[in-house]
Amino acid sequence: MKKMNCLKRTLSNQSGVTLIELITVLSISGLLILVSAVGLSVFFSKYRSLNTWVELQADALNCINTIKMGVPVGTNQDVQYYGVANAKKLKLMGAIFGSLSGSGIECTPPIITSAQSIDKAQYYYDGRAVRVNYVYKGVQVASPLYLFPKQEKLDQIQITNFRIYKENTGDELYAVRVELSARIKVTNDKYKSVSFKTQIARNL
Repeated sequence: MKKMNCLKRTLSNQSGVTLIELITVLSISGLLILVSAVGLSVFFSKYRSLNTWVELQADALNCINTIKMGVPVGTNQDVQYYGVANAKKLKLMGAIFGSLSGSGIECTPPIITSAQSIDKAQYYYDGRAVRVNYVYKGVQVASPLYLFPKQEKLDQIQITNFRIYKENTGDELYAVRVELSARIKVTNDKYKSVSFKTQIARNL
């Protein structure tokens, strides 16, 4: 009998969780989850913005490097590069008579075979993208290639400036300055921009 009374007293002394305590714990947990969610949202938003900007820089630099080193033409066994650095002759495109700048440049490669007598590569800005049109062994590419931005990114990237300037004196063109600026929308009302200027000379 004493043992039963003792057990009853022990059970009656055990306190449970009240409704107020439960609501308090749930409220604090919900607040912590909300703060974490907002923090993660801001983090991923900034990450996407930074990643988009880095990709924009990489694409713009790749465009400039292609103009310099050349677009690959030919087959895997016989690949050549038509660009400014290895050109035999350079000519500004879209330049008003007497102007020292243009919207593009034409590169005539060294002639290795008679079939290459009219070969060339033309890098130019068409109002939306920097493109390259080339002739290899007398055959023109079916459609000009998109250098920057790529065709699938035309709605995302906007070129704000593309110009090529003559850098050397004299009549013959052998050194140019390429200027390229572009921007991309990272949020509804915010843009990230890049701007590059670089000098390129052909091998004399």
